[in-house]
Amino acid sequence: KTQACKGSALGPCQLIINGEPLTISGAVYAAPYAGQGLTVDTGDGLVTVYGIGPQWYWDLLGVDKPDVGETVEIEAVKVTFVDESEKIIALSITIFGEPDEVVQLRDENGRPMWRYKGRIL
Repeated sequence: KTQACKGSALGPCQLIINGEPLTISGAVYAAPYAGQGLTVDTGDGLVTVYGIGPQWYWDLLGVDKPDVGETVEIEAVKVTFVDESEKIIALSITIFGEPDEVVQLRDENGRPMWRYKGRIL
């Protein structure tokens, strides 16, 4: 329900639209299970980014999720929730390789792109 993007001005998508834009670049340090975020070593420290989407969305695109050691650049926003907690939410991820791959994760309204795709079972 947190990704429904409907309702009050403080809904999740509004937080994303109004979030502080960030670019996170570096090597993937940890790529844990879904929902735990992707941790990137920026050279200045470790940064965890959330909202990279479900595995089936990546499978649908034919792109492997970033793995430990891969170099990435993540366009993201830092959002502050009602309880004052903060999270960095990914908007898109570029995975550098042969070839570079860019995965769009949210639309211009902050909605997850996978909400538009039919789920593959």
